[in-house]
Amino acid sequence: MKTRKEDNIIYHGSNWVLVETQDDNLFDILYKEGYERVVLVNQLGVDGTFEYIIGKKTEKTDDFPVGPETEEGSILFELNKLEMGWAGSIQYGGAPINTDGSRSLLTPQMVISVINKVVNKKDEQNFLIGKDQQFEIDPEKLFSKESSCYQVETDRLGKVSYVNIDNAATTPPFISVQNGVNDYLKTYGSVHRGAGTKSKISTDIYEQTRQVIKNFVGAPENFYVLFSGNTTGAMNNVAYFFSFLDGKVAVSEIEHSSSWLPWIKAEGERSLGANRVDFAHVHETQEKIQEAGREMVLRYPLNSEGEFDLAGIEEMLKK
Repeated sequence: MKTRKEDNIIYHGSNWVLVETQDDNLFDILYKEGYERVVLVNQLGVDGTFEYIIGKKTEKTDDFPVGPETEEGSILFELNKLEMGWAGSIQYGGAPINTDGSRSLLTPQMVISVINKVVNKKDEQNFLIGKDQQFEIDPEKLFSKESSCYQVETDRLGKVSYVNIDNAATTPPFISVQNGVNDYLKTYGSVHRGAGTKSKISTDIYEQTRQVIKNFVGAPENFYVLFSGNTTGAMNNVAYFFSFLDGKVAVSEIEHSSSWLPWIKAEGERSLGANRVDFAHVHETQEKIQEAGREMVLRYPLNSEGEFDLAGIEEMLKK
């Protein structure tokens, strides 16, 4: 690649180039030299922040995080609505890494790592084996060798391969998750409790993850994502919240203890006498529930056929 003295090539490979420059006209030069994916970076002052702009030659250029007027792809989850050009110009196709088009705490080395994952994602995420076996997944592509070949010592058989039977609680991490955590730990800092660069990076990622989760589950924009340490902790939060609302909570007897104890802890359990809920007499049960009041957790068994009368439950709770 040809470049001027004032320009510094920071990275050149994987069909894209990262150049330190203050001139966004360099896009045209690099496109003419054959590059279809270009990232320009400019260090802002002495505060350690950077300004990036990402561009691709045409809208049809694949496997690059962003480009002209597109919302596909992202850099550390930060790109949703994009601006055109370094300073908002429509002449050059690209977008700043930060959604506000200003500063970024990401170093060029971090950006190189993130972009390479996007550029090479088709090869890295090709987990299917063969065209005729489209639904067969190759575990060697999903998990690290250490996880898939983990062995434990037994009294009778010596070392044997570990089998993850309780996948609900002890699923080994996907290699993509493992690598992501390792990459994140390089810049880990306290969230919402520091003013340093690492704390700012961690806080930004932490807050942006809320939006990623909302997008993934299709949550409305006015919904809010709360993080918890585990499912039991989340259930405790939900039960505590509902304890301030009018209404009734029905919890089945087949629930795991972690699914009904939070309700009892939050509101207490009010007895319905010696009778259990009989779905053959929904209206009588409804009256007993209403007499018991709001501060109640109702536990009920299955009916004689081993099924829930969901329609009856819905009718009872609505009233």
